[in-house]
Amino acid sequence: MTGNGTRTLEFPITTASTTAGSIIITTNVDIGADVEAGDLKVTVSGNKLTTTEITIGEVGDLTLDAEVEGDVPTVIAGQADQDIADFTIKEGAAGSLVAGRTINAELPNNVDWNTVPGGDGLTVTDTTAGDEKVRFTIAAATAARTDFEQENMTIDVPENFVGDVEIELSGTAGLEKKIVVAKAIAPVKAESTPVDLKLGTLSQAAGDIIITENAAGALMDAAGNETLQLSCPNGISFAKLPTIEVTSGDLELDADTLDFVAGTDKADVCIDVDNSSDVASTIKVSGIVYNIDRTVPEGPISLNIGGDGLDAVGAVSDEVVSVNNANLITSINLGDKASASFVIGSATYNANGVEKTMDVAPYVKDGRTFLPVRYVADALGVTEDNIIWDANAQTVTLLKGDKVAQMKIGSKALLVNGVTINMDVAAELNSGRTMLPFRFIAQALGATVGWDEATQTVSMDL
Repeated sequence: MTGNGTRTLEFPITTASTTAGSIIITTNVDIGADVEAGDLKVTVSGNKLTTTEITIGEVGDLTLDAEVEGDVPTVIAGQADQDIADFTIKEGAAGSLVAGRTINAELPNNVDWNTVPGGDGLTVTDTTAGDEKVRFTIAAATAARTDFEQENMTIDVPENFVGDVEIELSGTAGLEKKIVVAKAIAPVKAESTPVDLKLGTLSQAAGDIIITENAAGALMDAAGNETLQLSCPNGISFAKLPTIEVTSGDLELDADTLDFVAGTDKADVCIDVDNSSDVASTIKVSGIVYNIDRTVPEGPISLNIGGDGLDAVGAVSDEVVSVNNANLITSINLGDKASASFVIGSATYNANGVEKTMDVAPYVKDGRTFLPVRYVADALGVTEDNIIWDANAQTVTLLKGDKVAQMKIGSKALLVNGVTINMDVAAELNSGRTMLPFRFIAQALGATVGWDEATQTVSMDL
């Protein structure tokens, strides 16, 4: 044989055969750096031999690749231990993976690994549950080109992450690639038709809200006490508990648990999730009534929707999604004026130049002038539905702008925005009306007062 170290080997035939036979050639080849990957072929030719091209091997390159197997699953933001697609790390040639070298698999920011089984020639190192990055170490070099299958891996997805879940592969093994292993969706969407509200006004009805699960089981009940929570923005609170009900699907909420969240001053409400859905469900939130502080800026009012029923990953969020169900478009004009006058013993009073009639007249008792609270409040611009009488508690509550005033029959305590003002006389009933010295009524509503001794007339200006 001649030609060792060249591209051509020559085998001289020194003795003719007497019977049919074969020649077996065993050899090794050196592959140059410029040889392209693919089939390694040789051409066989010679005297009395038909020239033939045969494949004797495959030229591979010492590179690595990664491919996702099958369909990419959908995962839900805010949920833990969710399956991702299996993927395979492929060698370009035997020995592409060198023993001791590493492959890092890094998830997007705040998306964490939950289960990483490893195996199939790769050892999991340098990771703990809750990390974004996992490292595989190659256990041993391969004798033949090998595909390393990574299966049954799960992740935790934060409540605010939506879109492609992409793994970035890197490390000392030389693999540099990004692969998409899941698509994350928001757990719910929320819709509303916003209504216009006024700044600094109490008990205003906002738009109903429709909350729709984007997938079955989006609202979780894993621990048996997960909640759906609704949270108002700063300066706004609920005047009363809204109604929360499932209108389609098989989600179950526990209506008996609907309540204000402790420590939020009625800015947050929550309800327990009894059973998560097998069919994506819809929730209607109605009867939303806001108290709005005068410090709230004009513009959209967005209610935040969250709770641990929508967030099983990390700290529970009160804002998984938000929805605009009201617009604050009109401020209180502090220059608006109101004036009223009342005459002792007369059932006629004047409100902003208009004469009106009462069913009880002002009177003097123990040197103090008593006026009917309802008619004074009406004259100073308190609307009918913001004059609230509680027969059981024997209290009258007045709501005017950012002021809440309350008085109780038989009590000398006047509450204004939760602050007690001590009066020298108690509120009393006369002809079914709550009567109070006019100076205290004016103080509660922020009005100035005047007294005309000659005409026995009380005047008030706001």
